[in-house]
Amino acid sequence: MPDGRVQIPAHVASRLVEGGVVLFNAETGQYFALDDVGTRVWSLLTTSADLQSVYDGLLAEYDVAPDTLRRDLDALIESLQSRGLIRIEVA
Repeated sequence: MPDGRVQIPAHVASRLVEGGVVLFNAETGQYFALDDVGTRVWSLLTTSADLQSVYDGLLAEYDVAPDTLRRDLDALIESLQSRGLIRIEVA
């Protein structure tokens, strides 16, 4: 997992829709939908002090193996970054 804090670019909008979140990148015109777990991750990404806090919060909240959580969280972060929906600010 990268170290740092998540920044949401100004060109990204999010909206809660029927139990999930839909993200919109105004620069690319693309939408990205998150399910209920992804929505919880998004909430933590946008409110936590850093990525380690996101990981710690999810580990405390969900019954998941630490390695599985790290792998899945890394994959989601990479997916969001590659779509221009988040940036990681390294301290």
